[in-house]
Amino acid sequence: VHAAFAREALALLPQVKAILKAMDEAAPPLWDADTPAQMGDRVASWLQTRHPDLSSEAVKAVANDFTFSWK
Repeated sequence: VHAAFAREALALLPQVKAILKAMDEAAPPLWDADTPAQMGDRVASWLQTRHPDLSSEAVKAVANDFTFSWK
């Protein structure tokens, strides 16, 4: 993150942590899916709805990380 955003990285960190915390607290739980692919789709949809400013690359990266962490 630091290499891509330099000084902005530290300012972005609280925002990223808030998004990740909200994902963990989402109702219904985003991890409650039949398959990892379904979980990734749920996370991506949740992110796109609540954070339309995120790039598709960011949404994919977060969905992949969330899915990997929960499987």
